[in-house]
Amino acid sequence: MRRIFLLALLAAALAPNAARADDTDPAFRIGGGIGLFAWSDVTFDAVSLHQHSDEYAIGILSPSLSLDVGALVLPWLAFGVVGQASYTSRLPVGSASSTASEVFAYQILAYAEGSFRLDIVRPFFRVYGGVAGSDTHPAFTSAPAGTLPALSGSTVVQGAVGGALGVHCFVTPSFSISPYVAALYMAGNGQAGTPSGLSYSLETISLQIGATFFGWID
Repeated sequence: MRRIFLLALLAAALAPNAARADDTDPAFRIGGGIGLFAWSDVTFDAVSLHQHSDEYAIGILSPSLSLDVGALVLPWLAFGVVGQASYTSRLPVGSASSTASEVFAYQILAYAEGSFRLDIVRPFFRVYGGVAGSDTHPAFTSAPAGTLPALSGSTVVQGAVGGALGVHCFVTPSFSISPYVAALYMAGNGQAGTPSGLSYSLETISLQIGATFFGWID
């Protein structure tokens, strides 16, 4: 009888630990995301020309999609990589042309993520590092005297660092909606498609708001 009583006490002591183990999140996750809003402060330098502009992208008017793959290596630490691609139609930096350009932009960022679990939500912060770039066609179709010459296209590659704050909101144990706010600093060089090949530097500060839909896998 005493043995049965001791076994019952042991089972009662272990029960809370078992419940906590069931509450832990799966180790791996994969998600697709959409950009809701983006603002960029862009500084453009080419030869003796210096241009500065603000650019905006809003939801479906400037589609931005992402793929995010990550893994929890500790209950509070995850590593992963996110790739993002967007398409916009806008006036290019440094141009007085009235003709809009088509811009395909991308980001490939590795990240470390710290987080903690609060019931059905998991607030998180991230540190990013990677590359960003864009292809613009046509970059400029016409330009008045004193501005950049007509260009057939341009390509930019930049290094990127930054961070993000967000929260994983668990709809089910294996599915979350994860809104976030991210800030990035990007700097690099570009090449424009003039006959002589115009090189320029580009510096960008970007603020992005979006949401990622994650599936979590054991």
